[in-house]
Amino acid sequence: MPTRRTFLKGVAGTTLVPALLRAACAQEDARPPRASRPNILWISCEDIGPDLGCYGDDYAVTPNIDRLAREGCRYTNAFVPFPVCAPTRSSIITGMFPGSIGSMHMRTKNRGYQCVPPPYVKCFTEYLRASGYFCSNQKKTDYQFSCPFTAWDAKGDWRNSKRPRGAPFFSVINYMGTHESRCWRTDSVAHDPGKAEVPPYYPDTPVVRRSLARYYDNISALDVFVGSILKKLEDDGLAGRTLVCFWSDHGRGLPRHKRWPYDSGLRVPLIIRWPGRIKPGSVNEELVSLMDLAPTMLTIAGLEAPRTMQGRVILGEKKQPEPEYLYGGRNRMDKNSYDHITKTPVVESTSDSTGRRLVSLRCSTEGASIGYLLGGGRWLLYHEPVAVEIGTVLRAKAVRLGYKASSVVEHRVGGKSE
Repeated sequence: MPTRRTFLKGVAGTTLVPALLRAACAQEDARPPRASRPNILWISCEDIGPDLGCYGDDYAVTPNIDRLAREGCRYTNAFVPFPVCAPTRSSIITGMFPGSIGSMHMRTKNRGYQCVPPPYVKCFTEYLRASGYFCSNQKKTDYQFSCPFTAWDAKGDWRNSKRPRGAPFFSVINYMGTHESRCWRTDSVAHDPGKAEVPPYYPDTPVVRRSLARYYDNISALDVFVGSILKKLEDDGLAGRTLVCFWSDHGRGLPRHKRWPYDSGLRVPLIIRWPGRIKPGSVNEELVSLMDLAPTMLTIAGLEAPRTMQGRVILGEKKQPEPEYLYGGRNRMDKNSYDHITKTPVVESTSDSTGRRLVSLRCSTEGASIGYLLGGGRWLLYHEPVAVEIGTVLRAKAVRLGYKASSVVEHRVGGKSE
Protein backbone atom coordinates (compact mmCIF):
# COMPACT_ATOMS: atom_id res chain seq x y z
CA MET A 1 0.00 0.00 0.00
CA PRO A 2 1.59 3.35 -0.99
CA THR A 3 2.61 5.61 1.90
CA ARG A 4 2.29 9.37 1.79
CA ARG A 5 6.01 9.54 1.02
CA THR A 6 5.59 7.06 -1.85
CA PHE A 7 2.70 9.06 -3.20
CA LEU A 8 4.52 12.35 -3.03
CA LYS A 9 7.35 10.67 -4.87
CA GLY A 10 4.90 10.18 -7.70
CA VAL A 11 3.01 13.47 -7.76
CA ALA A 12 4.07 17.15 -7.91
CA GLY A 13 1.85 20.11 -8.10
CA THR A 14 6.99 23.38 -39.19
CA THR A 15 4.32 20.77 -40.04
CA LEU A 16 5.58 17.44 -38.78
CA VAL A 17 2.46 15.32 -39.12
CA PRO A 18 2.56 14.13 -42.77
CA ALA A 19 6.22 13.23 -42.28
CA LEU A 20 5.45 11.38 -39.04
CA LEU A 21 2.62 9.45 -40.65
CA ARG A 22 4.85 8.56 -43.60
CA ALA A 23 7.43 7.41 -41.09
CA ALA A 24 4.84 5.10 -39.51
CA CYS A 25 4.27 3.52 -42.90
CA ALA A 26 7.99 3.46 -43.72
CA GLN A 27 8.52 1.14 -40.76
CA GLU A 28 6.73 -1.62 -42.71
CA ASP A 29 9.93 -3.58 -43.29
CA ALA A 30 11.22 -3.10 -39.74
CA ARG A 31 8.13 -4.13 -37.80
CA PRO A 32 6.86 -7.70 -37.37
CA PRO A 33 4.57 -9.18 -40.06
CA ARG A 34 0.93 -8.18 -39.74
CA ALA A 35 -0.08 -11.65 -38.58
CA SER A 36 2.30 -11.43 -35.59
CA ARG A 37 1.26 -7.96 -34.49
CA PRO A 38 -1.13 -8.27 -31.54
CA ASN A 39 -4.68 -7.07 -31.51
CA ILE A 40 -5.19 -4.54 -28.73
CA LEU A 41 -8.36 -4.15 -26.66
CA TRP A 42 -8.84 -1.44 -24.05
CA ILE A 43 -11.69 -1.79 -21.56
CA SER A 44 -11.97 1.55 -19.80
CA CYS A 45 -14.31 2.72 -17.09
CA GLU A 46 -15.04 5.91 -15.22
CA ASP A 47 -14.63 7.21 -11.71
CA ILE A 48 -13.25 4.22 -9.80
CA GLY A 49 -10.10 3.71 -7.77
CA PRO A 50 -8.41 0.32 -7.33
CA ASP A 51 -11.42 -0.87 -5.32
CA LEU A 52 -11.48 -4.40 -6.72
CA GLY A 53 -11.13 -7.86 -5.28
CA CYS A 54 -7.77 -8.40 -7.00
CA TYR A 55 -6.46 -5.27 -5.24
CA GLY A 56 -7.38 -6.73 -1.85
CA ASP A 57 -10.80 -5.12 -1.40
CA ASP A 58 -13.03 -7.73 0.28
CA TYR A 59 -16.14 -5.56 -0.10
CA ALA A 60 -15.90 -5.63 -3.90
CA VAL A 61 -17.52 -8.39 -5.97
CA THR A 62 -15.43 -8.54 -9.15
CA PRO A 63 -14.81 -12.16 -10.27
CA ASN A 64 -14.27 -11.32 -13.95
CA ILE A 65 -11.79 -8.51 -13.37
CA ASP A 66 -10.05 -10.66 -10.75
CA ARG A 67 -9.70 -13.42 -13.35
CA LEU A 68 -8.21 -10.94 -15.81
CA ALA A 69 -5.64 -10.01 -13.16
CA ARG A 70 -4.80 -13.69 -12.55
CA GLU A 71 -4.21 -14.10 -16.26
CA GLY A 72 -2.14 -10.94 -16.63
CA CYS A 73 -0.31 -8.26 -14.65
CA ARG A 74 -1.75 -6.03 -11.96
CA TYR A 75 -0.12 -2.61 -11.59
CA THR A 76 -0.20 -1.39 -7.99
CA ASN A 77 1.15 2.15 -8.49
CA ALA A 78 -0.75 3.35 -11.55
CA PHE A 79 -1.76 7.00 -11.58
CA VAL A 80 -3.40 9.50 -13.90
CA PRO A 81 -1.98 13.00 -14.50
CA PHE A 82 -5.26 14.73 -13.57
CA PRO A 83 -8.06 13.60 -11.21
CA VAL A 84 -10.83 14.36 -13.69
CA CYS A 85 -11.85 12.73 -16.94
CA ALA A 86 -11.34 15.06 -19.93
CA PRO A 87 -7.82 16.31 -19.10
CA THR A 88 -6.72 12.76 -18.32
CA ARG A 89 -8.25 11.36 -21.51
CA SER A 90 -6.51 14.07 -23.53
CA SER A 91 -3.25 12.89 -21.98
CA ILE A 92 -3.97 9.22 -22.69
CA ILE A 93 -4.79 9.77 -26.38
CA THR A 94 -1.73 12.01 -27.02
CA GLY A 95 0.85 10.64 -24.58
CA MET A 96 1.44 14.15 -23.25
CA PHE A 97 0.75 16.14 -20.10
CA PRO A 98 -2.48 18.18 -20.16
CA GLY A 99 -0.48 21.31 -19.33
CA SER A 100 1.74 20.74 -22.36
CA ILE A 101 -1.14 20.70 -24.82
CA GLY A 102 -3.49 23.21 -23.16
CA SER A 103 -6.11 20.70 -21.99
CA MET A 104 -5.72 21.27 -18.23
CA HIS A 105 -8.93 23.30 -17.68
CA MET A 106 -11.84 20.94 -17.25
CA ARG A 107 -14.72 20.81 -19.74
CA THR A 108 -13.67 23.80 -21.80
CA LYS A 109 -16.22 23.08 -24.53
CA ASN A 110 -18.97 24.10 -22.12
CA ARG A 111 -17.25 27.46 -21.74
CA GLY A 112 -17.21 28.28 -25.43
CA TYR A 113 -13.78 27.03 -26.52
CA GLN A 114 -11.61 23.96 -26.74
CA CYS A 115 -7.90 23.39 -26.30
CA VAL A 116 -5.59 23.72 -29.30
CA PRO A 117 -2.57 21.42 -28.94
CA PRO A 118 0.73 22.26 -30.68
CA PRO A 119 0.75 21.29 -34.37
CA TYR A 120 3.01 18.27 -33.88
CA VAL A 121 0.61 16.61 -31.42
CA LYS A 122 -1.60 13.80 -32.75
CA CYS A 123 -3.94 11.19 -31.39
CA PHE A 124 -1.66 8.16 -31.26
CA THR A 125 -4.29 6.09 -33.10
CA GLU A 126 -3.38 7.97 -36.28
CA TYR A 127 0.02 6.26 -36.26
CA LEU A 128 -1.64 2.90 -35.70
CA ARG A 129 -4.06 3.53 -38.56
CA ALA A 130 -1.26 4.57 -40.91
CA SER A 131 0.54 1.30 -40.12
CA GLY A 132 -2.47 -0.89 -40.94
CA TYR A 133 -4.38 -1.18 -37.66
CA PHE A 134 -8.17 -0.88 -37.68
CA CYS A 135 -9.00 1.51 -34.83
CA SER A 136 -12.49 1.65 -33.33
CA ASN A 137 -13.98 3.42 -30.34
CA GLN A 138 -17.20 2.54 -28.56
CA LYS A 139 -18.84 5.57 -27.00
CA LYS A 140 -16.10 7.65 -25.35
CA THR A 141 -13.60 10.27 -26.51
CA ASP A 142 -13.88 13.46 -24.38
CA TYR A 143 -10.42 14.85 -25.13
CA GLN A 144 -10.99 18.58 -24.45
CA PHE A 145 -10.76 19.04 -28.24
CA SER A 146 -13.21 17.74 -30.81
CA CYS A 147 -12.27 14.20 -31.73
CA PRO A 148 -10.69 14.50 -35.21
CA PHE A 149 -12.20 12.29 -37.88
CA THR A 150 -8.69 11.01 -38.61
CA ALA A 151 -8.38 9.39 -35.15
CA TRP A 152 -10.72 6.42 -35.62
CA ASP A 153 -11.84 4.16 -38.45
CA ALA A 154 -15.25 3.53 -36.96
CA LYS A 155 -17.41 3.31 -33.88
CA GLY A 156 -18.00 -0.01 -32.15
CA ASP A 157 -15.57 -2.87 -31.64
CA TRP A 158 -13.47 -5.30 -33.67
CA ARG A 159 -16.59 -6.88 -35.20
CA ASN A 160 -17.33 -3.71 -37.16
CA SER A 161 -17.99 -4.61 -40.80
CA LYS A 162 -15.61 -1.88 -41.97
CA ARG A 163 -12.60 -3.72 -40.57
CA PRO A 164 -10.56 -5.12 -43.47
CA ARG A 165 -10.12 -8.88 -43.44
CA GLY A 166 -7.03 -9.86 -41.47
CA ALA A 167 -6.26 -6.35 -40.22
CA PRO A 168 -5.04 -6.14 -36.61
CA PHE A 169 -7.34 -4.05 -34.46
CA PHE A 170 -7.13 -1.53 -31.67
CA SER A 171 -10.52 -1.21 -30.00
CA VAL A 172 -11.56 0.88 -27.02
CA ILE A 173 -14.75 -0.05 -25.16
CA ASN A 174 -15.79 2.29 -22.35
CA TYR A 175 -18.22 1.59 -19.52
CA MET A 176 -20.10 4.62 -18.18
CA GLY A 177 -22.12 2.89 -15.45
CA THR A 178 -19.57 3.73 -12.75
CA HIS A 179 -19.70 7.49 -13.40
CA GLU A 180 -20.28 9.63 -10.31
CA SER A 181 -23.80 10.49 -11.49
CA ARG A 182 -24.74 6.82 -10.98
CA CYS A 183 -23.92 7.07 -7.26
CA TRP A 184 -26.63 9.58 -6.44
CA ARG A 185 -29.59 7.20 -6.15
CA THR A 186 -29.21 5.21 -2.96
CA ASP A 187 -32.80 4.14 -2.30
CA SER A 188 -31.99 0.53 -3.21
CA VAL A 189 -28.53 -1.02 -2.84
CA ALA A 190 -27.27 -4.60 -3.03
CA HIS A 191 -24.12 -4.22 -0.95
CA ASP A 192 -24.67 -4.13 2.82
CA PRO A 193 -24.07 -0.48 3.88
CA GLY A 194 -23.17 -1.71 7.36
CA LYS A 195 -20.10 -3.52 5.97
CA ALA A 196 -18.77 -0.56 3.97
CA GLU A 197 -15.38 0.81 5.05
CA VAL A 198 -15.90 4.52 5.70
CA PRO A 199 -12.77 6.63 4.97
CA PRO A 200 -11.59 8.68 7.98
CA TYR A 201 -12.33 11.94 6.17
CA TYR A 202 -16.08 11.10 5.86
CA PRO A 203 -18.66 11.24 8.65
CA ASP A 204 -19.91 7.76 9.48
CA THR A 205 -23.59 8.29 8.67
CA PRO A 206 -26.26 6.16 6.93
CA VAL A 207 -26.17 8.50 3.92
CA VAL A 208 -22.41 8.04 3.47
CA ARG A 209 -22.63 4.28 3.91
CA ARG A 210 -25.41 3.96 1.33
CA SER A 211 -23.42 6.09 -1.12
CA LEU A 212 -20.44 3.78 -0.70
CA ALA A 213 -22.68 0.74 -1.16
CA ARG A 214 -24.06 2.21 -4.39
CA TYR A 215 -20.52 2.87 -5.62
CA TYR A 216 -19.63 -0.80 -5.10
CA ASP A 217 -22.90 -1.92 -6.71
CA ASN A 218 -21.83 -0.01 -9.81
CA ILE A 219 -18.46 -1.75 -9.75
CA SER A 220 -20.24 -5.12 -9.63
CA ALA A 221 -22.20 -4.13 -12.75
CA LEU A 222 -18.92 -3.08 -14.38
CA ASP A 223 -17.50 -6.53 -13.63
CA VAL A 224 -20.41 -8.22 -15.43
CA PHE A 225 -19.80 -5.93 -18.42
CA VAL A 226 -16.09 -6.78 -18.47
CA GLY A 227 -16.95 -10.47 -18.35
CA SER A 228 -19.24 -10.12 -21.38
CA ILE A 229 -16.53 -8.38 -23.43
CA LEU A 230 -13.91 -10.99 -22.56
CA LYS A 231 -16.33 -13.80 -23.45
CA LYS A 232 -17.02 -12.14 -26.80
CA LEU A 233 -13.29 -12.04 -27.48
CA GLU A 234 -12.98 -15.72 -26.54
CA ASP A 235 -15.99 -16.71 -28.65
CA ASP A 236 -14.29 -15.09 -31.66
CA GLY A 237 -11.12 -17.08 -31.02
CA LEU A 238 -9.10 -13.91 -30.46
CA ALA A 239 -8.23 -14.07 -26.76
CA GLY A 240 -4.84 -15.68 -27.35
CA ARG A 241 -3.80 -13.05 -29.90
CA THR A 242 -5.09 -9.94 -28.15
CA LEU A 243 -3.52 -7.69 -25.53
CA VAL A 244 -6.25 -6.58 -23.10
CA CYS A 245 -5.81 -3.46 -21.00
CA PHE A 246 -8.26 -2.46 -18.25
CA TRP A 247 -8.11 0.99 -16.63
CA SER A 248 -10.10 3.79 -15.03
CA ASP A 249 -9.80 7.48 -15.90
CA HIS A 250 -9.35 8.66 -12.26
CA GLY A 251 -10.39 7.90 -8.69
CA ARG A 252 -13.83 7.42 -7.13
CA GLY A 253 -16.62 9.76 -8.16
CA LEU A 254 -17.06 10.81 -4.53
CA PRO A 255 -15.93 13.82 -2.44
CA ARG A 256 -12.16 14.17 -1.96
CA HIS A 257 -11.52 11.66 -4.74
CA LYS A 258 -12.58 12.86 -8.21
CA ARG A 259 -11.25 16.37 -8.94
CA TRP A 260 -8.72 16.29 -6.10
CA PRO A 261 -5.00 15.56 -6.66
CA TYR A 262 -4.55 13.22 -3.72
CA ASP A 263 -3.85 9.51 -4.10
CA SER A 264 -7.62 9.03 -3.76
CA GLY A 265 -8.16 11.03 -6.97
CA LEU A 266 -5.10 10.05 -8.99
CA ARG A 267 -4.46 6.38 -8.22
CA VAL A 268 -6.31 3.98 -10.51
CA PRO A 269 -6.51 0.28 -11.37
CA LEU A 270 -4.46 -0.92 -14.33
CA ILE A 271 -4.45 -4.54 -15.47
CA ILE A 272 -2.80 -5.80 -18.67
CA ARG A 273 -3.12 -9.31 -20.09
CA TRP A 274 -0.89 -10.31 -23.00
CA PRO A 275 -0.86 -14.09 -23.55
CA GLY A 276 2.61 -15.49 -24.03
CA ARG A 277 4.27 -12.18 -23.17
CA ILE A 278 3.11 -11.33 -19.64
CA LYS A 279 3.44 -13.83 -16.81
CA PRO A 280 -0.03 -14.71 -15.46
CA GLY A 281 -0.68 -13.45 -11.95
CA SER A 282 2.27 -11.07 -11.96
CA VAL A 283 2.34 -7.81 -10.01
CA ASN A 284 4.19 -4.67 -11.09
CA GLU A 285 4.97 -2.08 -8.41
CA GLU A 286 6.64 0.49 -10.66
CA LEU A 287 5.34 4.05 -10.89
CA VAL A 288 3.17 4.09 -14.00
CA SER A 289 1.11 6.86 -15.56
CA LEU A 290 -1.76 6.22 -17.94
CA MET A 291 0.00 8.78 -20.15
CA ASP A 292 2.46 5.91 -20.75
CA LEU A 293 -0.14 3.87 -22.62
CA ALA A 294 0.21 5.79 -25.91
CA PRO A 295 3.94 5.18 -26.49
CA THR A 296 3.61 1.65 -25.12
CA MET A 297 0.88 0.68 -27.58
CA LEU A 298 2.86 2.10 -30.50
CA THR A 299 5.98 0.11 -29.68
CA ILE A 300 3.95 -3.06 -29.12
CA ALA A 301 2.59 -2.54 -32.63
CA GLY A 302 6.14 -2.38 -33.98
CA LEU A 303 6.27 1.42 -34.34
CA GLU A 304 8.49 4.08 -32.87
CA ALA A 305 6.82 6.48 -30.45
CA PRO A 306 7.28 10.15 -31.44
CA ARG A 307 10.00 11.82 -29.42
CA THR A 308 7.53 14.55 -28.48
CA MET A 309 5.50 12.11 -26.36
CA GLN A 310 6.11 12.54 -22.65
CA GLY A 311 4.99 9.08 -21.54
CA ARG A 312 7.38 6.14 -21.31
CA VAL A 313 7.19 2.60 -22.68
CA ILE A 314 6.16 0.34 -19.77
CA LEU A 315 5.93 -2.99 -21.55
CA GLY A 316 7.61 -5.06 -24.25
CA GLU A 317 11.10 -5.25 -25.70
CA LYS A 318 11.52 -1.47 -25.68
CA LYS A 319 10.45 -1.00 -22.06
CA GLN A 320 12.03 2.08 -20.50
CA PRO A 321 13.30 2.56 -16.92
CA GLU A 322 10.95 3.53 -14.10
CA PRO A 323 10.99 7.28 -13.40
CA GLU A 324 11.93 8.67 -10.02
CA TYR A 325 8.71 10.69 -9.91
CA LEU A 326 5.33 11.02 -11.55
CA TYR A 327 3.61 14.37 -11.88
CA GLY A 328 -0.04 15.15 -11.35
CA GLY A 329 -2.27 18.04 -10.43
CA ARG A 330 -5.50 19.82 -11.13
CA ASN A 331 -6.45 23.15 -12.66
CA ARG A 332 -9.47 25.36 -13.07
CA MET A 333 -12.65 25.85 -15.00
CA ASP A 334 -11.93 28.59 -17.50
CA LYS A 335 -14.11 30.85 -19.59
CA ASN A 336 -13.17 32.34 -22.92
CA SER A 337 -14.39 32.34 -26.48
CA TYR A 338 -12.36 31.72 -29.58
CA ASP A 339 -12.52 29.32 -32.46
CA HIS A 340 -10.25 27.85 -35.09
CA ILE A 341 -11.21 26.27 -38.40
CA THR A 342 -8.87 24.05 -40.41
CA LYS A 343 -8.26 25.32 -43.93
CA THR A 344 -9.64 23.27 -46.82
CA PRO A 345 -7.03 20.95 -48.36
CA VAL A 346 -5.65 21.52 -51.85
CA VAL A 347 -5.88 18.66 -54.36
CA GLU A 348 -3.25 18.17 -57.07
CA SER A 349 -2.81 15.30 -59.53
CA THR A 350 -0.25 14.12 -62.08
CA SER A 351 -0.07 11.14 -64.44
CA ASP A 352 1.99 8.05 -63.69
CA SER A 353 3.55 5.55 -66.14
CA THR A 354 0.37 3.44 -66.29
CA GLY A 355 -1.87 6.30 -67.32
CA ARG A 356 -3.51 6.56 -63.91
CA ARG A 357 -3.42 9.74 -61.89
CA LEU A 358 -1.45 10.29 -58.69
CA VAL A 359 -3.42 12.55 -56.38
CA SER A 360 -1.57 14.61 -53.77
CA LEU A 361 -3.22 16.48 -50.91
CA ARG A 362 -1.86 19.30 -48.78
CA CYS A 363 -3.24 21.69 -46.19
CA SER A 364 -1.82 25.06 -45.22
CA THR A 365 -2.99 24.72 -41.60
CA GLU A 366 0.10 23.74 -39.65
CA GLY A 367 -0.21 20.32 -38.04
CA ALA A 368 -3.37 19.33 -39.91
CA SER A 369 -4.16 15.72 -40.81
CA ILE A 370 -5.94 15.03 -44.08
CA GLY A 371 -8.54 12.39 -44.80
CA TYR A 372 -9.98 11.35 -48.14
CA LEU A 373 -12.93 9.36 -49.40
CA LEU A 374 -13.15 7.35 -52.62
CA GLY A 375 -16.77 6.54 -53.34
CA GLY A 376 -18.47 5.12 -50.25
CA GLY A 377 -16.91 3.49 -47.23
CA ARG A 378 -14.75 5.05 -44.56
CA TRP A 379 -12.51 8.09 -44.50
CA LEU A 380 -8.91 7.06 -45.15
CA LEU A 381 -5.89 8.80 -43.65
CA TYR A 382 -3.72 10.54 -46.26
CA HIS A 383 0.04 10.05 -45.93
CA GLU A 384 1.31 9.64 -49.51
CA PRO A 385 0.04 10.27 -53.08
CA VAL A 386 -2.92 8.09 -54.05
CA ALA A 387 -3.13 6.33 -57.42
CA VAL A 388 -6.65 6.46 -58.90
CA GLU A 389 -8.35 5.98 -62.24
CA ILE A 390 -9.34 8.96 -64.37
CA GLY A 391 -12.89 9.96 -63.60
CA THR A 392 -12.70 8.96 -59.96
CA VAL A 393 -14.40 11.34 -57.54
CA LEU A 394 -12.23 12.04 -54.50
CA ARG A 395 -13.44 13.94 -51.48
CA ALA A 396 -11.02 15.37 -48.94
CA LYS A 397 -11.10 17.35 -45.72
CA ALA A 398 -8.56 18.24 -43.05
CA VAL A 399 -8.48 18.73 -39.29
CA ARG A 400 -6.02 19.83 -36.65
CA LEU A 401 -6.49 18.96 -32.99
CA GLY A 402 -8.52 21.68 -31.31
CA TYR A 403 -9.72 23.06 -34.66
CA LYS A 404 -12.99 22.47 -36.44
CA ALA A 405 -12.64 20.23 -39.47
CA SER A 406 -12.42 21.97 -42.83
CA SER A 407 -15.16 21.90 -45.38
CA VAL A 408 -15.09 18.99 -47.80
CA VAL A 409 -13.48 19.53 -51.19
CA GLU A 410 -14.70 17.31 -54.05
CA HIS A 411 -12.38 16.60 -56.97
CA ARG A 412 -13.07 14.59 -60.15
CA VAL A 413 -9.71 13.27 -61.28
CA GLY A 414 -9.00 14.19 -64.87
CA GLY A 415 -12.27 16.05 -65.02
CA LYS A 416 -13.22 19.70 -65.40
CA SER A 417 -12.21 20.45 -61.80
CA GLU A 418 -8.60 20.00 -62.91
